[in-house]
Amino acid sequence: MRLPVPRVRLFSSFHYLASARSVHTSHPRSASPPSDPHRAQRLSELRRKFSQPPLRPAMSFQPLYKYVDRDTLAETVRKHAADPAQREVAIVDVRDDDFEGGNIKGARNHPSANFADEVQDLVYGPLKEYKQVIFHCHLSQQRGPKAAGQYAQARQAAEADTEKDRLPEQQVLVLRGGFSEFQDKYKKDAAVVEKFDESSWQFRN
Repeated sequence: MRLPVPRVRLFSSFHYLASARSVHTSHPRSASPPSDPHRAQRLSELRRKFSQPPLRPAMSFQPLYKYVDRDTLAETVRKHAADPAQREVAIVDVRDDDFEGGNIKGARNHPSANFADEVQDLVYGPLKEYKQVIFHCHLSQQRGPKAAGQYAQARQAAEADTEKDRLPEQQVLVLRGGFSEFQDKYKKDAAVVEKFDESSWQFRN
């Protein structure tokens, strides 16, 4: 006895393609937007804008301090001695152990070894009201200029601090040649040099 064979409906490749085409055509592709004639120009401008290096802020080469020669300082010391209450000039000697043996008359000794720790106190304290602050060491090549720079930077920061009392204008100077050059000419002038010990200078210069 032969069993009946079930009927299976076979789809040919033609039917498959026809079905796929009907699905594809039932959802037509949206039309592309009209071209913008200015789009290319804007893109070019954006590329040029972001390809340029960023502008660097202008750098200031204004020195933190200036130099004063020994003759000018000697004359200033004489005038200051006549009326010390005027607070025209303050002389800061940052020599360390070599401070002994003589100094400019009226100079304050603030050793360089500790200067960075006390610079803020000097800005707001004893040097606050002076019109000029003059720094020096033995030769004014390292310690003196360094201290002057530290003080000038601290002073500028203090002047920019609006939360504190406004500081008066002040000029920061460095004695050219240091005390070595100054005493070489004025060591016997008691009006500008004090506590000078000739014997202690035999091996310094």
